[in-house]
Amino acid sequence: MNGARRGLCTGLVLAAGGAALAVTSMPMVRLAARQNTDTMTKTEAKKLVLELKAASSDLRKLARTPAPTTLSPAGETAYAAVADEIEVTADMIDQYTAWLEEQITSESDEVRDDRQLASIDFEKQIEQQQQNLQMLSRLLKMLHDSTMAIIRNIR
Repeated sequence: MNGARRGLCTGLVLAAGGAALAVTSMPMVRLAARQNTDTMTKTEAKKLVLELKAASSDLRKLARTPAPTTLSPAGETAYAAVADEIEVTADMIDQYTAWLEEQITSESDEVRDDRQLASIDFEKQIEQQQQNLQMLSRLLKMLHDSTMAIIRNIR
């Protein structure tokens, strides 16, 4: 298990123990990840999406875990509050995952657009080169015709 997933799972274990602070710190993971996406490669971003989906799934399973029967009514209330926080965190992770997937897709669209623009520029350059070649060919033909005319006049 890699570091990011291990950190998320550690948060889950802490949350399962009733530490709401660990759950509320999960959005900080989200913000930190969002800041780092600018320098990520597409492969790293896709890997992060998979890890985030797995973490979200783990969080949802944890939130659905029934409270231990040994808890007092106040403990059950606290447990329910933590479960709600876990669900909210899973929703935030899902939102971030959707945003990240959109970024991956939009980058693909941008790359595709860049390739199309580069292709159009290349076609324009080829067309310009063909026009220059035709002009040079006409110029050489005129020079040849002029030279032939001079040679004919000398005879």
